[in-house]
This record gives sequence, structure tokens and C-alpha cells, in this order.
Amino acid sequence: MRNFGIEKIAATISILGALLAIGIWLGSIQSRLNNSTPIKLSERLEALEKSLVGIRDENSSKQMINLPIGSIIPFSSDLDKIGDDIKTKWKLCDGKELRKTEYKELYGLIGKSWGNASSGNFKIPDLRGVFLRGADLGRGLDLDKESRVNGENKIGGIGSFQEDQIGKKAFDSHSHSIGRGQTVDDQGGGRNRGDYIHLSEKESYEMGGSETRPKNVYINFLIKVK
Repeated sequence: MRNFGIEKIAATISILGALLAIGIWLGSIQSRLNNSTPIKLSERLEALEKSLVGIRDENSSKQMINLPIGSIIPFSSDLDKIGDDIKTKWKLCDGKELRKTEYKELYGLIGKSWGNASSGNFKIPDLRGVFLRGADLGRGLDLDKESRVNGENKIGGIGSFQEDQIGKKAFDSHSHSIGRGQTVDDQGGGRNRGDYIHLSEKESYEMGGSETRPKNVYINFLIKVK
């Protein structure tokens, strides 16, 4: 019974302490209101933001979320416009070589997937001028995945490069020659239908450009190295 009474008293004191703390907090708010100094929502949001941000440059207030090593992100500016503290953790995806001993965790993740390098080094991805494609992983959309091999000789592996297949065979700039004495109809059909006309040897107009591409914009890709 005595123990029960002591526990009850302790619980009561704890509740009273909590109520006292709340009262002090409310009093401070009332004091600020009386002094015409309202609590700014932006201050609370900034405090929350600080707790979620992994990297913060206090001088420039530039922030970057703490992503895992090996993450690749698009970056909408030139690298000379970001702080040195960020540059130590992020590198341009330009295929450069890094020391294995200095970037152990990144090397443990990507190894030689992105190409062979000199002794003691490894390569980071080179994403300059190319589009990214999600790994097929059995979905069946990349019908030529067996032809792509990465730096570790893994078929269909991450880091494998695939050449342009359509552009150089179908849609690049080209023309067609029509030999003397051949016949074609005026609708572009075959020999066995329509009315035919005789043409001298001519070439069609050139069409197309130097590559096959969708509409696109330039962007830099960065990889987290530390």
C-alpha cells in the first residue's frame, strides 16, 4: 500500500510539472503577443527544414538533401556556381577516375561497372550527351539487352552503354537514287499498279539531320561520392 501511495504521489508531481511547463510556454507566447512580436511561421518552417537537411552551407544558405552515396541527380546550373563543401561530396558525371582508397564506399557500390581505369582507380559514370534508360529487369522492353555489357563484363548490367541503332540506319540524312529507265507511279507505289511515268536518273531531296533525337534540354548530372 505504501508503494502504491508513493507511485501515486510521483505521478501527480509529474503531471503538475508538465502543466507548469505548458503554463510557462503559454506565458512566453502571451508575452511576445503583448510586446507586438508575433511568432513567424517562417521561423518554425526554417527550424523544421534545418532538421531535415543533411548538408547546409551557412554562408550561402545553399542546401542539398542528404542522399545516399552513389545517387545521381540532375543539376540545373554550372558547377562553378556551387559551394566547395558540396563539390567535395558531389562530382560531375564525366567519366573521371577516382582513387579507390579515397572513395572506398562509392567504389564498393559501383566497382568497375562504368569502365576500366588505371591501377588503384575506378571510373564514375560518364553521362555527358546521353539519355538515361532504366534497367529492364525482366520487363521485356529492351529487346537488345543481351548486347549490352558493362565494365565488369556483366550482360545487361548497370553502366552498360548502348549505341544508337535507328539513327544510323533509317533516319539520318540520306537520299535515294532512281536509275534511268525505271518506272514509278505518281503516287509512289510499285510497278504493278497505277499509271506509270518514265524518269531520267535523279536523286531525291536529302532529308533528316545528323542524329535521331527527341526534343531535349541540356542538364548536368552529378553523382554523390562521399
